[in-house]
Amino acid sequence: GLAGQLNQHNESSIAAEEQVLAALEQMGLYVDHVHIVNLEPGQVEVEVSQPSKGAYEHSVRMIAPLLSGILGEHITVSHVGETEEGPCTTMFRSARLFEVKTAVANIPREGRSVSGDSYTAVDLDNGKFAFGVSDGMGNGEKARRESKAAIELLKKLMKAGFDEQLAVRTVNSALLLRSQDEMFTTLDMALIDLYSAHAEFLKIGSAPSYIKRGHKVIPVTGANLPMGILQDIDVQTVDEELSVGDLLILMSDGIYDAPQQGVDRDSWLRHQIERLETSDPQEIADTLLESAMRMCQGAARDDMTVMVAKISEYQPEWSSIQWPGLAGLRQLRDRGRQGA
Repeated sequence: GLAGQLNQHNESSIAAEEQVLAALEQMGLYVDHVHIVNLEPGQVEVEVSQPSKGAYEHSVRMIAPLLSGILGEHITVSHVGETEEGPCTTMFRSARLFEVKTAVANIPREGRSVSGDSYTAVDLDNGKFAFGVSDGMGNGEKARRESKAAIELLKKLMKAGFDEQLAVRTVNSALLLRSQDEMFTTLDMALIDLYSAHAEFLKIGSAPSYIKRGHKVIPVTGANLPMGILQDIDVQTVDEELSVGDLLILMSDGIYDAPQQGVDRDSWLRHQIERLETSDPQEIADTLLESAMRMCQGAARDDMTVMVAKISEYQPEWSSIQWPGLAGLRQLRDRGRQGA
């Protein structure tokens, strides 16, 4: 029955925990406690309590590589609760498979010292990476406050575990509540899953984004109104599967609208992106900003911001340690299940 299965599961977990303890002791590391939360591939969570002296060093150099060797996948330190006195608890999780490097180039509208655009890039610590550009209504200090308030609140909510749809609706409500005078701001955000490279674009009143994959340029568009206008905001998302080497380019209206009337903006931008010879995010951001400035004869008619992100394979800091005679923890768990 269920009780028997639970018991088997607990026994296999305990056996696995004892095995980790024994292996660590053989390496000369004495820990107080090992607790296995999850052993599913890609979702591993193992908690280890150890004396706080040298805890971080031991975790990174020895425990994470040992767990990687036992589990057959890269395990990384996700959190170290260091204390002055008493035991220290470290959480180990499956290592991400991808990483994101971002860069920004921006300039305020001609004659202004402050840009009304804001941007952010943040690892949400839940296996996702978020980055985005927000363009406040108008230019200057007031626009800057609006866009900054929106993007900072969004970042806090998502780091606290809000799902992106709810986070955007909450920010929208906050903007509506704050506005005696109208306050609205666009949002262009990409959320990248660091285990699968799946990307979700949230486009709220923003200019198109582009994905550069080799010589191919893929536009990402959305047709929502900015935040702070409607009570019930419709948050449409666009999903894309990314690959290593892909470049994501987000921008504010100032860049997209840089060409003079009569020039097809989308064709102009695609051409600028296609002819890029570098894959360095900072060089790309700088080059696109310079191209936009040339289009308006060196005098920016609006705040201009370009944000570029590059998808790479994650390189773990340490390779795994293969410990002789140590059975894989998953075999132990699976044996426990078969016995059930």
